[in-house]
Amino acid sequence: MVMFFWLVLAQSVEIEPLGDFALAYRADYVGSERCGTCHQDLVEQGKTHHMAQTGRPANASDPLFSIAADEGSQTIPRAEDVSAILGSGKHGVTPIRAAPGRTIREHLLSYSAVLGRWFRTPGTEDTDDPLGSLRTVEGSRECLACHATTIAWKDNVFDASQSELGIQCERCHGPGSAHIDAVADGSLGATKIFNPSVLTRHGQVRFCAQCHRQPIDLEPLEVLGRTKKLARHAGAGLMMSACFRSSPRDRTLTCTDCHSPHRNTAAADHVQYREMCLRCHAEPGPAHEYERVTPASDCIGCHMPKESEGFYGMTFTDHWIRVPGGAARQRDDLNYLELLYRNEWEI
Repeated sequence: MVMFFWLVLAQSVEIEPLGDFALAYRADYVGSERCGTCHQDLVEQGKTHHMAQTGRPANASDPLFSIAADEGSQTIPRAEDVSAILGSGKHGVTPIRAAPGRTIREHLLSYSAVLGRWFRTPGTEDTDDPLGSLRTVEGSRECLACHATTIAWKDNVFDASQSELGIQCERCHGPGSAHIDAVADGSLGATKIFNPSVLTRHGQVRFCAQCHRQPIDLEPLEVLGRTKKLARHAGAGLMMSACFRSSPRDRTLTCTDCHSPHRNTAAADHVQYREMCLRCHAEPGPAHEYERVTPASDCIGCHMPKESEGFYGMTFTDHWIRVPGGAARQRDDLNYLELLYRNEWEI
């Protein structure tokens, strides 16, 4: 049973939690600061994670947008506030503005941290309004769901100041009030908190794929075309990898084998990545005809290269782990993708 709990702060403000959690108990959202009472180290460490920083309210240090709209022979200036900033800033950020009816407007310009300049926000190419694209109600929620933990709606308008932006504790662990009560009562046997680590390896990848995508979230030709843009969708790439779908169940790769949800990746992590590969490829040498390879080699550099999306200097690690192959391997990919779309692949 999936249970949702909404909190009404005032007559005209509703707090909508994000994430679908099947819980056997009732719980309310308490905010990550409450989690820090017992888990201070994790919460403080998590604040520096790019996921925690992927959404924030706009403040005085964030610029107002003033864009000239050319209407006939007259230029009419329009100025609007920015409600929130989406994106951690590692690659870039996109400003958004609240709009009536539980919608948001994605601004026409985004900022590239790599190039240090503004550029046209992807997906707004067909937008006539110089201030950007107005999302549908469904599209607005889907967008915010990967940049927030709870959404505050004030008179059905997005209120960034009362929302919990960024991917915080309860976006992955679910509402925490029952857990706090259980600890206070000494009922440690019933922790009453959701932990993604209890999911199967396949379930865990799909859990992360809420935001990092799985193959069925994309067009089939977008997947099978293996364009560089696919590298942006880590979950989709990993699920297409033979290392994920063909390995023994006790050694199948999952997201947290390589990535901590509480800290950013570091340069030294490549040693851990290589250890993951060596679980199955303990003697990689014989499989490499043209390259001298040892257990100390950099597996990731060749089999998970960084790809440029083709715009504004952004690069992403390609999570489709593979060796360039022929028609037979591509046919396997097509058959597997068809099973995913039919929901017939064995989980």
